[in-house]
Amino acid sequence: MDNLPGLFKNERWMKSLFQQLEDGIAIVKKEEDCFLFLYVNPSLLERYPGMEGNILKKTDHAAMYNHLCRVCEAADRKNGQVVPIAEEPSSPFQEPYQLYCMKPEAVYCISIDGKARRGAGRIEMWMEDAYRYRSLVETSPDAVFVHDQDDRIVYINQTAVHMIGVNKPEDVYGQDIKRYFSGENEEKIRDRLRRLFAGLEVKGPIERQLVKVDGTCMEVEVHGGLVHYSGEKAVQTVCRDISERRMQQEKLKTMAYYDQLTNVANRRYFFDKLNSELEQAEEDQSMLALLFIDLDNFKQINDRYGHQIGDEILVIFTKRVKQKLRDSDTLSRLGGDEFVILLTSITSGDQPNKVADRIMNSITKPIFKEGRAIHISASIGISIYPDHGRDRNDLMTRADRALYDAKERGRSRISVSTEEDR
Repeated sequence: MDNLPGLFKNERWMKSLFQQLEDGIAIVKKEEDCFLFLYVNPSLLERYPGMEGNILKKTDHAAMYNHLCRVCEAADRKNGQVVPIAEEPSSPFQEPYQLYCMKPEAVYCISIDGKARRGAGRIEMWMEDAYRYRSLVETSPDAVFVHDQDDRIVYINQTAVHMIGVNKPEDVYGQDIKRYFSGENEEKIRDRLRRLFAGLEVKGPIERQLVKVDGTCMEVEVHGGLVHYSGEKAVQTVCRDISERRMQQEKLKTMAYYDQLTNVANRRYFFDKLNSELEQAEEDQSMLALLFIDLDNFKQINDRYGHQIGDEILVIFTKRVKQKLRDSDTLSRLGGDEFVILLTSITSGDQPNKVADRIMNSITKPIFKEGRAIHISASIGISIYPDHGRDRNDLMTRADRALYDAKERGRSRISVSTEEDR
């Protein structure tokens, strides 16, 4: 029982522990010539209304006062043990009760067995159970929240305190657990909680956002489970910070789907995107277009200025092209000096030509490197869905043939697929 005094230091937590118990609980403080009832839980108030805040004075009820004094002295001598008291005529409650000395400041916890729960050592059992739970989770690197069936938070560990940015656990006790999580609608939350309290299996873990008190969010992985806390069913939610993992995943995604030199989408991303956009275009009965772009005579630039300058020119080229595109359009590098643009939700067959014209005007401006003006140009081949094909292979083939036609006609040209390209 050496650990029990520490559990009583948190007044709000202690009261929440006693609030729903069937057993009557009172916390009293011994003064010079009286006992002050600091707290009385609802169960005891039902039997003794108006007790909370009352004072038991020696001058008014000497027998009752003396009885409590004797019991308190016995509790002081028991060194942290629960003292059961038999029913006596002079008992302030006229029924058996137990008493525990809580603090050195002469504060005591009194327990009277509820009608449905009998037996000695009730306080000891409650507090030992709570202590065992807290000792297991208090040092956990994961944030732990416990809330009751009304979604009120009854406990959080120190990791949760730091994670949500409060000063102490008491700052959130009694608050709705849902205010600290986002990323899931109310109906799904309620369904999952109903299943938990019914003892049914709930799939997990799930990824959500933890909302801190300052309004910022943290990516977390959430596990939920049913526990018994202070003798009542409750939900334990364990949150693990996955911000670092998300960052690593994003880095891996970038490496997998984006060109490391130009930072535009790569070949793999382009094909995935094209497949999904074709499905969407078919469903919406909309149009899309492919613009194949190939830099003219780029090998000569590499041979003349070196590959480092060549790489820098590719970066400048992609930046100029992206400036002429919408956010919904996709520029991808297929390899070397070959690029492709996917234009989605276009409204007319001449829209891709207009985009190509803007790109051509932008990229032909000289690039100055080491005091030298370097001129580049490109050839562009265009195919349009559904006019030139309804699947990926047809559109790619038609755009590639249109590009070849543009180069054959002297380079630095735009060519749209024709019937001859079939």
